[in-house]
Amino acid sequence: MIKLVFSLLCLLITCFSSSALAATVTGNVTYDGPCPGTIFVAAFEGAEEGDCGQGNIAAEVRISSPGPYTLLNIGPGSYYICSCMDTNGNGTCPDEGEPAGEYDKNFITINNPDTTVTEVDIVLPDEGICPLPSPIPTMTEFGMIAFVLLMAGSAIWVLRRRKSEN
Repeated sequence: MIKLVFSLLCLLITCFSSSALAATVTGNVTYDGPCPGTIFVAAFEGAEEGDCGQGNIAAEVRISSPGPYTLLNIGPGSYYICSCMDTNGNGTCPDEGEPAGEYDKNFITINNPDTTVTEVDIVLPDEGICPLPSPIPTMTEFGMIAFVLLMAGSAIWVLRRRKSEN
């Protein structure tokens, strides 16, 4: 019984101490453009400067609108911090034409795992044009005319058939 209690106590200590050994990055994402969309903020390990979306993702968060964000559980290392807005709704970014920005003092280096890096602010540029989701196929005028003629022909055929049966 004592071994069981000791094992559980060690497990709890390990769980709580491991969560305290990860850094946190906080900041704000600013965007003044007209496009709506989910905003992705990520810390990339091994990315080159200007390569938002490249490298290994160390931490990522999604926010529904511009404002504060927090990246959790980041270990020691050097990270490229960037953000993008998924304006076309496909779940990935940055795609062509989607706003993307980076922390202007990239890269950040975390040496002490229990620190919080603050004011990692990112401005997303106003690209001016909002990419639209894929258009829903619609019928053209000629397609509508063909459809009406087909329906009229079917109606005439049904009426003639009824008349010949009587």
